[in-house]
Amino acid sequence: MPAIKVTKASHWFPTPKSGVVHALQDIDLTVEKGEFLAIVGPSGCGKTTLLNAMAGLDKPLEGDVSVLGHQPRAGDPEVGYVLAKDSLLPWRTALGNAALGLEIQGVSVHERETRATEALGVMGLGDFTGAYGAQLSHGMRQRVALARSFATKPEILLMDEPFSALDAQTRIQVHDAFLEAWERRRMTVVLITHDLTEAVGLADRVVIMTRRPGRIKSIHEIDLPRPRSMLDLQGNDRFHQIFETIWSDLREEVIEDSAFVKVAAS
Repeated sequence: MPAIKVTKASHWFPTPKSGVVHALQDIDLTVEKGEFLAIVGPSGCGKTTLLNAMAGLDKPLEGDVSVLGHQPRAGDPEVGYVLAKDSLLPWRTALGNAALGLEIQGVSVHERETRATEALGVMGLGDFTGAYGAQLSHGMRQRVALARSFATKPEILLMDEPFSALDAQTRIQVHDAFLEAWERRRMTVVLITHDLTEAVGLADRVVIMTRRPGRIKSIHEIDLPRPRSMLDLQGNDRFHQIFETIWSDLREEVIEDSAFVKVAAS
């Protein structure tokens, strides 16, 4: 049984001016358990709509989505969701924020503090459990948000551009911390990103979506060995070969999209 299966999913939204915006059209996608999948494409092509359907936050108007063998449901403890904004509560410490998901699930104080402390340690924040958000750098805040998701030990982690607000140097540091943590758990990950370097460096497969209405244009296998380091990959010839192959396929879809980040070439 796959972790996620999307079958002939289509979705559209009514709008006051144009009547209807078609976000997704005939999406067929299977994500295997333990797989790291990245989805790239131009702004407005339905990437977040697709992720929300996997999370049970939105239901496609046509087709079907199955998560761990059942219909997705919002708030499912087996499915974590990480956004671009860290959404830390300013009155809570890093430990308190990392334990929030567990608290909502009704986990005991001792267990949630133990698991949150462990998750912060995995993300390299073991010495900052008592720090408040205002005392942390942006990269550290995002690592707390990632620790919050890891602490709940979800089977699936859905990520909507969680690294997009970080500067280049911090992004690489957070990437590597996240990869190290993921290697320990190997939960299923679906990552939405505008950064092709990020997609190729992190994922097992990269899905390219077309301009709206979003369809799947192609899927690329990433045959880079694991464990990986984003810093080390910058000097890897195979990484650059894969990057250029995918970019040649993606270019015409994003050529007018100012939000998309190519990078990689060095």
